[in-house]
This record gives sequence, structure tokens and C-alpha cells, in this order.
Amino acid sequence: MTKRILIIIRTFLMGGGAQRSAAIIGTKLYNRGYDVYYLTFSNASTKYKTKGKHFSLNENYYRLREAKGVKNFFKNTKKVLKSLIFINPRIIKDFSYKHNIDLIISFEEFINLPVVLSRILLNNKCKLIVSIRSNPDKKYAKSRNILSMLINFLFKVITIKFLYKKADIIVPLSKGVGNTLYNYGFSKNSIKPIYNLFDINFCLKLSKEKIPVDYREIFNDSFVFINIGRLIKLKGQIHLIKSFKKVVTKYNKAKLVILGDGILKNYLKQLVKKLNLEKNIHLIGVHSNIFPFLKKSNCFVFTSIWEGFGNVIVEALSMSIPVISVDCNFGPREILCPELDLLEGIEYPYHGKYGILTKPFKPRKNFNDLILSDEEDVFGNLMIKIIEDPDIRNKYSNGLIRARDFDEKKIIQQWEKIINII
Repeated sequence: MTKRILIIIRTFLMGGGAQRSAAIIGTKLYNRGYDVYYLTFSNASTKYKTKGKHFSLNENYYRLREAKGVKNFFKNTKKVLKSLIFINPRIIKDFSYKHNIDLIISFEEFINLPVVLSRILLNNKCKLIVSIRSNPDKKYAKSRNILSMLINFLFKVITIKFLYKKADIIVPLSKGVGNTLYNYGFSKNSIKPIYNLFDINFCLKLSKEKIPVDYREIFNDSFVFINIGRLIKLKGQIHLIKSFKKVVTKYNKAKLVILGDGILKNYLKQLVKKLNLEKNIHLIGVHSNIFPFLKKSNCFVFTSIWEGFGNVIVEALSMSIPVISVDCNFGPREILCPELDLLEGIEYPYHGKYGILTKPFKPRKNFNDLILSDEEDVFGNLMIKIIEDPDIRNKYSNGLIRARDFDEKKIIQQWEKIINII
């Protein structure tokens, strides 16, 4: 009998890693003979091509963090909690019963709660797999903000420590996140880390497209570093720009290209101007195809304060360009230096098998301070070394070999394995 699988996610309209993974995994499972259903909480439209049957609750998604004023905060909080705890678990239970679902896979922490509650409160008989896609110790860290403290308590204390244990399998997207979950009392048998999956051949195909005309001149006669990510404090571009000032002091034709958008866009532009780097640093926004930019660049730089995995590192490796990354929790060490244990102490910078790790940046209270921290100084020195040393560049031109370890054909087999034993 064909196993019926229900994939639940908030929406497919967002272009994040969870949405992409849910679409690819669902399609691959469909192609392998499973009966796949998708249930989204808001808007049935999708950015991704999928195979299977689509259903949507067409809910408005209330963003608590955008609530203005005490009255709106409590009003939106009430709506969110009502949907998460009472309405959506019932919908999930009824949907599962109506369509004879055998297994539910939840792809976002926000959705994990009603999925697990459908079992606890309503005795949903389906097998449950919940996906943890970020570092819970960082994502739900302590905060002075009352709203953030409430969210942290709900997800970290209640959901992770108690409710997730009612799921059959927990799938963190890295071993590092998996190790963190052990600290919450999960057994090793219930934790099955599975990395994000990539269509590496498709990445290579996309890289053959030309860079838009407006940006081609950037890559002419210059050594180009590239960073890709949302323009937020978490992604560390503030530290990167300050580090790059040191590079330009020695190599005034060096370039830094940053792809992405976010709330720090204007601040970063002001910082670039303050450092007199307008000719060297280019913030060029979001582009649907990042691979031509990666292929034309000479080195990828990863500067996140923390991560769950770090998809863009694998994408950079697929283009076989050198990678310099901070050794943040989690992702970079697992991807670039598989020879290392996660907790192994190392001296920075560490020249690993597939990339260079350096000491993570420390969050700075005063971002207007232009004096380089020790970590920023070391990062700048590494970029200079990559420019100067062709042997190092040659050593790290084999990234495609490592990228293929994350190819969808390999990763989908891991998903099938846990689906068939659950």
C-alpha cells in the first residue's frame, strides 16, 4: 500500500530554506511513488515547482514582531495562540483523517506546535516528523523585550522541552543543532539529523547564465569577494565591511559584492560611505539566480553570527571557489571541515579540507566604532592572504567534490530511510 505523506508549512511564497526543502523533498518522494499532500497555512500560491496535491487554509499570518502598541500586541497574540493551539490542531487532525494520511512532516518551528498538539490534544494517529531548522539556544535566547521573552518561553521552554518529545522523529538540519537538542533531554534514537539537499547539476547549469549587464563591470580586472544573505545583524555584514577596509588599504582594486536585502540596507550603505569604500563595495540587492555571481567571484566570505546550517556555503562550494567562514554554531565546520569533531578545539585560522575557518565575530554593542576587533582584523588578513597566495586558492578550488555530498539524490535516501522505519 502506498504511504500517504502530508507536508505542512506556513507558505510556499517565501523563498527560504524551509520552503525550498519542503518543495524538493515532497517532489522527490512523489517521484519515488509516495502519495504526497501539501498543506499551507496561508496562501496556496507557490514559488516552487512541486508534485502532489495542494491545500491551503488561506489564513492571515499575524506577525507578532510587527504589532504596534500594547493593544495590537495582545490582540494579535490572542489570534496567534488561538490558531496555533486550538484551531489548527483540529484542522490538521481532520485533514489527516479525511485523506487517510500515514505520516506528517512539519518543516517550520512555527508549524511544529499545532502538528504535535494534534496528537496530544486530539489523538491524531499519524506518525509525526518535525524539522528543527535553527539553533534553539540562539534563536530563543534571552531578551529584554517582553514580546520576545513570551515567544522564547512558548517555543523554548514549552514546545521544545515538552511537546516535541511527543513526535516520533526530530530532524535537525545539522549535527550541531542535533547535539543542542540532546541538552533538552531528547534521546539519540529520536534525533535524526539530515542536511539540506541541493540539485548540484542544476546549480552548475544556472551558473552558465550571464550576469546582468549592470553588474558585469564590477568583475572586470578585480579580485572579487562575495557575500550572500539577508542584511541583518545576524548575517554579520557589518563586521565584513569593516574587515574589508583593511583589504582595500593594501589592494585598492579589490571588490566586495553583497547580494541580499534587509533592514540594515541603509545603515550598511552609510557605513560604506563613511569608510570611503563606495568604489569597492557593491550592495546589489536580491537576485533569483546567484550562481553566475558566485562563478565570477574569486572567494566567498561567510560571516554569520550563528546559523542552523548555512545553505549558501554549499552553493559557493558547488562553484569551486575558495571559502572563508567564521566558525559559528552551526554549519560551517560540518560543511567545510568534516575531519573535525564538532566540539574539537582548534587554533584559528584553521585551514580545513574544503575551506578556511576563523574565529566567530563577537556581537558589538557600538556598531559605530570603526576600530577593528581582533576577529575582524584576522578576517581581513585572511582575505589579503587569499589575494596574495595562489597555492591557497588552488587548494580550495575543489569545492564541487564536497558540494556533491549534499546532492538531493544522496539526501533524499536519508529521508526515505526514516520514513520507512517510522
